Amino acid sequence: MNRSTLPDDLVPVAARTVRLRNSHSVSVPLFPPCLHPKASADILDYSVDWSLRFRGTGDRITTVTAKVPSATGTSTDLTVMWSGVYCDLTSVFMLASGPPLTAQNVLVEIATEQGRKDSVLLSIRVTDATPGTPPPSGTVTLPSDTTSNGGVAMTAMDTLTAPLSSNGGVIMTSDDLALPSGTVSNGGVVMETAAS
Repeated sequence: MNRSTLPDDLVPVAARTVRLRNSHSVSVPLFPPCLHPKASADILDYSVDWSLRFRGTGDRITTVTAKVPSATGTSTDLTVMWSGVYCDLTSVFMLASGPPLTAQNVLVEIATEQGRKDSVLLSIRVTDATPGTPPPSGTVTLPSDTTSNGGVAMTAMDTLTAPLSSNGGVIMTSDDLALPSGTVSNGGVVMETAAS
């Protein structure tokens, strides 16, 4: 049975899907795989197809995390709106914003039902077809250095964008209704959720 955790029954666009080879390359590539370019004002889904890598295992992706390690804290940083699973072995994430005429990196990390963890670093070119555009209002994203400690979202950054704040490295929220994708609030403490 193919499972999907995408909003609004979204079907990923094939032209914006990276298909990974069945195993990691022995040699390190000079450049990460490139995604289809976008303008800053575009809000587009991108996908990574892991099916060749996990062929014959019967495994399924349970969690997807997409981060932008090249983000610098500006209002037009490339932003991951949400991430999810499509048909068991495809990770999907929605990207908004991005500084024009830059190349940005997106780190996609997955965990599987059988306990595997894998990641891929992708590159995306942001064109100058539109001026720098902030992500839609109400979009809240975790910092790029976010880690999980027993499900609690942690960061080394001291200053975060409202409604998020940091207290001793623990990410807190002042608005339980405006939370980053894949998180919940437990008394104001931001907790990462596990996909079912």
